Parts: sequence; structure tokens; C-alpha cells
Amino acid sequence: MNLKYLTSFLTVAEEGSINMAAARLFISPSALMKQINSVEEEVGAALLIRGKKGVQLTEAGKVFCQGLKEMIPAYEELVKRTRTTAHRASSAIIVGSWSVACHAVMPQILNYYRIRHPESRVVFRNIASIGEMQKALDREEIDVTFSYGGRSRATSGLQHITLAKEAPVLLIPPTCDIPIRSEMTLEDLRGRTLVITDGSLSKWFERLSQYLESRYPEIRLYRTLENESGLMDMQTLAAPCVASRSIVPRDSSYVVIPLKLPENFPDPEISIDLVCRNDGEPRMKEFIQAAKEAAKIIWFSR
Repeated sequence: MNLKYLTSFLTVAEEGSINMAAARLFISPSALMKQINSVEEEVGAALLIRGKKGVQLTEAGKVFCQGLKEMIPAYEELVKRTRTTAHRASSAIIVGSWSVACHAVMPQILNYYRIRHPESRVVFRNIASIGEMQKALDREEIDVTFSYGGRSRATSGLQHITLAKEAPVLLIPPTCDIPIRSEMTLEDLRGRTLVITDGSLSKWFERLSQYLESRYPEIRLYRTLENESGLMDMQTLAAPCVASRSIVPRDSSYVVIPLKLPENFPDPEISIDLVCRNDGEPRMKEFIQAAKEAAKIIWFSR
């Protein structure tokens, strides 16, 4: 049945006049009558009583009219949902993956998202560093990525959503001769080199750098970018690195030791963050919600 004709029938029922309904629909009265006749023929019942003072609904017409008022909005909503699903299927979410920050967090979140939204597509784009990731987000080349420690500079149009917080750890490479304890402190690092993420890219590591420079000048800071080169620097320097436990590869040869920071350090935990464009698209809202739900499961199970 032609939806246009059904809408025309509703207009006639509302106006009570063929001429007034035709004027509202910007068609001729004769063309409108052809549409109404077609609807009545398909329904198999008279729906209108034509008179000198206009038209009235028959009892069958009243039933049909009420049904249309319920059906047409439902049909329009169905069309909207169908188009949204088709758009989502053809428009993938592009996830920027840079190897260090995403080892443990990203796969589990994406698996959860795919289970919740199997019709959606996810495309990966490998990015060399956190700096390149920021540029890709700014240029809208990716939709979302994961990071940690918070951003040191605000960027308009981006959302930074904290999924969880973790206490820091020390990653100690096999080449490092530092005495290993069940828990390490900054006192254990005096006179040594400590690999640390470039503070210009992370609030937490920026605060840690400033704290170490003022309180522990004996610790030599070696700043590196948040990418695989940081792990290579650790091996070459035979030096430990401060990190979040979530970035440690499961098959890593590094010893992972909890790092207890002094009580006067302002922020004892590192945030695990989702960073995405703030464009309000339904698919992005769904992804954010799925990431939050998955994060609760991931960190609850640890």
C-alpha cells in the first residue's frame, strides 16, 4: 500500500474537506480523489462519506484512520532505525592503535563492543606514537583511541573519558641490575636512570617529572615517547620505567613491581582513558557506553 496515499487519506480525515486537504498537500482535488479511491479499493471498504459540506469518516474509516495514526509513526521510526543500521554497517569506527597503551585494554573492550553491536564494523589504523595519534584525531582520520595518564593540553572537539585508574608499576628489563623487592619506592631509584613518558603529553607523567626534579634530583630522568621505542630505551639503558600495569604485554619479559609513591604525591593512580571525537553520533555514543561497561568488567576481574 502506498504510504503517500495513506498520508493523503489522513489529511482528508483531519481537514474534513477534499479541497482543503488538496490545498494542504499541493495537489489538485481530482488527483487527491484518485488516491482516496485507490486506498478504499485496496482496503475493500468505503472509508469516507462525501457530502455537500465536506467528507466524514465511515465507521470502517474511523477504525482505519486510528490504525494509520499508530502505524505511520511506527513505520517512520522503523525506516529511521533501518537507515541508521545501514549507515553504521557501511561507516566503520576507525580505532587508532599504538602498541604500548593498548596491549591489555583495547582487545577486550572491542570484543565486548562487537558482541553488543554485531552489525557495526571496526577498522584499525596503526599509529607510531601518542603525538601522531593526537594529529590523527585532530584531522579526523581516526574516531577513537585509548591512552593513559590524561592529556596535558585540552583539545577542542575531543572527549577524554576515564575508564579506570591504576596504581603505577615499575617495568624492569632483564638487563637492569636493580635489586628487586615485592614493592619498590622512589628511594630505591636514587642514583639511577628512570625511563619516563614525555611529560608534555600526559598530565600524570608531567606531575611525576616535576615532583622527581624537585624532590629526587638524584634520579636521572630519561624522557621517551609513549611507543615501542620506550621499551627499546629501557633495554639499552638497562633502566626501569614507570608505567600503568595495563600497558604491559602479557608475554613480556619485564619484571613488573608495584611502585609505592610518597603520600604527598598529588595523584597516586594513573588513569586509563578513552579519547574520541565529540561529534554526538549514535554509533560513538554506543561505543563509549560499551567501553564503560567493558571497563567495569575488566577491572573488576583483576
